[in-house]
Amino acid sequence: MRTREGQGPPQFQRFGAVPVSPRNIFKLLQQGEMVLLFPGGIREALHGPGEEYQLFWPNKTDFVRVAARFNAVVVPFGGIGADDSAQVLANLGDLRQQAEKVVPWMARSQKRSGGLMPVSESLEGGLGFPLIAPKVSSSLFATESESGFGDRFYFSFGKPFDLKEVNPKDRDACAQVYSNIRAAVEQEMAWLQKAREQDPYRDFVKRQLYERVAALEGPVRRIPDGPLEGELVQSYAKRAPSFDLNLVPPLTVYGERCQQNWLHAVRDLDILDGRQMRGVDQDQSLRRSSLAELRVMGISPNDFDERIRLGKPFIIEDAGENLDLVGSTCQQFHERFPSAKMRAEYSGGRREMFVSLGSKAWFEKDRPQRALQDLPGSLAATNAPYVWHVKDGGHEAPPEVRAAVQEAWQPPYFVRGAVNLREANESAEFWFHRRNGAVMAHADTYCIPAVSLQITGQKHWRLMPHPKVHFSRDAPEPHDGGIYGADWLPFWEATVQQGEAIVFFPNIFHETHVPEDNPECTVATTFQIQLPIPARYLRAYLPTFAMSHLYYEGHCRDLWDPYATLRPPKAAKATTKEAAIEKEHASLVASIDDAFLSAQRHVASAGRLWAAPWPRWFYSEDYFYDWRPESSLVEEMQAELLKARIQDSMAYLDCCPADGFVSSFELFSALRQWHVVHKRLQAAERLRLQGKQHKVHKLELDFATKYAGFAKAEL
Repeated sequence: MRTREGQGPPQFQRFGAVPVSPRNIFKLLQQGEMVLLFPGGIREALHGPGEEYQLFWPNKTDFVRVAARFNAVVVPFGGIGADDSAQVLANLGDLRQQAEKVVPWMARSQKRSGGLMPVSESLEGGLGFPLIAPKVSSSLFATESESGFGDRFYFSFGKPFDLKEVNPKDRDACAQVYSNIRAAVEQEMAWLQKAREQDPYRDFVKRQLYERVAALEGPVRRIPDGPLEGELVQSYAKRAPSFDLNLVPPLTVYGERCQQNWLHAVRDLDILDGRQMRGVDQDQSLRRSSLAELRVMGISPNDFDERIRLGKPFIIEDAGENLDLVGSTCQQFHERFPSAKMRAEYSGGRREMFVSLGSKAWFEKDRPQRALQDLPGSLAATNAPYVWHVKDGGHEAPPEVRAAVQEAWQPPYFVRGAVNLREANESAEFWFHRRNGAVMAHADTYCIPAVSLQITGQKHWRLMPHPKVHFSRDAPEPHDGGIYGADWLPFWEATVQQGEAIVFFPNIFHETHVPEDNPECTVATTFQIQLPIPARYLRAYLPTFAMSHLYYEGHCRDLWDPYATLRPPKAAKATTKEAAIEKEHASLVASIDDAFLSAQRHVASAGRLWAAPWPRWFYSEDYFYDWRPESSLVEEMQAELLKARIQDSMAYLDCCPADGFVSSFELFSALRQWHVVHKRLQAAERLRLQGKQHKVHKLELDFATKYAGFAKAEL
């Protein structure tokens, strides 16, 4: 209990409670004691009407700093039940304030009395015991699906936070840990509120009958030790069982826990602490990691698909095996396609500059670019690149040139299936660099995986995921060089040699540099594949991606929505009404094949949910925006698309934990996240269209406060 030193009800001391203060916490941890702490204290316990299951923690992070001082482990836990058994009619503190306006002497009397507390800023607003009454359900008592008098109490313990690597003197680091612990507590409470629906003995009458009958066999026992040593208690012979934990995976709304799972697969959480890369550590060796451990050879179809679904960049060392294109020089492109034109990147000015492949100047002479030197955080490169967008046709690749390139272009062995083979061929582009050339860090508008195959020479890559943002104004500029500065914290780096390919994903910022140790001019080709999609990565970053250029400039929203909603694009309408989301969830569960939700990584049958609307959309302009499949390929592609859609959806939904199974609860978790994220997006877009940009931040702040576990004072 939070009280002033030496105050508070003495009965709490009977079972080991002490007043909350930094000094007492310090002493207890110094002695190796276990400490049970309620940061919100009485303010939280004696909350007002409409404040059920809200945390009222102080802004000070003293307990984290003290815990870090002694390398303590903090275990977040949530508890629910009290707010469902009783309803707060009024807070007596509020009633007192109203009375003080009528009877001024009450205020003077209160000031003289001193009161019980407060001890922190969480209590400075005044405190009074609330006026409460039993909460009555339609059946008087609590039932399996409805809260009421006699509701059961539930407690859940989350993943521990080991603070041995946290510097207690680093206030920012401690504040971040504090925020993460608070978010973890809120997640446990949210999970419990949903998980208890699986408890058949939440029903008060049913539980009492079960336990009273069982209690007839229960002996009277004497407490052997502790503060209550020697007292007699009646023990139940058997408590009513609760829900099966294995059937109820953890709940996530804003993707924090799924994001941590994804980051754990990418890097140890004791370094990142699930916070992405923004200002986490000043040690370059921790911020950067080599892709050396991600190099593979002879990659199998299953391994390739699993890596794609995870969404972590990787390098295929033997990608150029048996490809005639590997080893082709800039001069050979000049000789074979002299009528084509390509874009001279970073040429300055508003108009794009194009040069002819038939000219020798582009591969024989340097083309300095001052912008590359002046931008902070960029490489000190001097040569700007050229890019040939064969896929765009037009003056860059007239029909006969485009046909010739596509005929000569060969896919690497790991590109399989009619859908991917056609997409890769249609989306190919070529990048030409002279020595000491570079491409500034940027994130493309592609919604699907990309592959860059090094045809000649070598190229050094630096990459990072999109920084996590809760406010659209904090999203970095995705175009060339826009992220340089505080947000540019490369997470991976590697050199891709001739004949190797690097696979990367939407919203992965990447920068490339061609070192001096290279042929005079180097060549690489970049292309995309449609299947599979980086499902786990998309799920982890959905809230951030919805605030990025991928939603505003591309068609990613339509492509990705069905993984969460299990409906065709635009079929689901976003809402934050819990009852509506639960109804939609129940409808989905009732209509999906049992094999989809219960089983395995094996391919499930298409089922009635995967019927007609989806294939028709697959062949629309929204999906294949560059080409349409021939009629002879439609049946083959349809089978590939439906198979991949089922497996990708499984990977998207199978979040917490990622164990190869998708439960009904995991489906609800993904559906709820999608609704919250897209309701926020729609509301923000509406404000922008109305010219009320100044209100967008407040809207996003409200959503972050409610769904992302932040207090407004912390933002």
